[in-house]
Amino acid sequence: MIRKLLLAAACLPLLACSPAQKTPKSEFDFGVPLKDVMRGIMDQAAWGYWNRQGENTGPDGTTSKVPPDPAKLTDEKAKEAAQKEWDQARYSVIQLIQATNLIKLPGYVRTVEKNDNGDWIKYADKLNGLAHLALDAVDAKDGDKMFLTGGDIYEVCGECHQKYLIPFLDPKTGLLPPGISVSGKPMHK
Repeated sequence: MIRKLLLAAACLPLLACSPAQKTPKSEFDFGVPLKDVMRGIMDQAAWGYWNRQGENTGPDGTTSKVPPDPAKLTDEKAKEAAQKEWDQARYSVIQLIQATNLIKLPGYVRTVEKNDNGDWIKYADKLNGLAHLALDAVDAKDGDKMFLTGGDIYEVCGECHQKYLIPFLDPKTGLLPPGISVSGKPMHK
């Protein structure tokens, strides 16, 4: 035991002299700009859900966008098609849940003023909770609950956009100016 302690004590000076190792800036890759994360993941997930809840109204009347319950169908092809729609609704909500986690990573968090109160995180958390309710609605194949949660999700998205997107859009084009981030600061490449 004493030999091991002496050996460890003798090696300590060698460790102190070894060159310092560089620590990585971040263990996460933030090379994909936030606008692409929002368009490519968040928006796709939300629309994947919204397109499977509610109703379409047109010249031929009103039709439900909610997939039929496969358990209530007799035709095998119709059952398969309906199940695929429910699976896509479920996967869209799971994607939405995970997207809310992604945008809370330090490289994506946004502030628009010095005393922002952490609204970005609050919106992401609120959306995450609603997406979990949406997942429950999909799993229950409950079109009414899907419609209600879809509306709530839309409201939270709109509130967040009012603070973090719309004020930075070019009034002429409706787009973010090239090279400018949602925070109004130049984007890094």
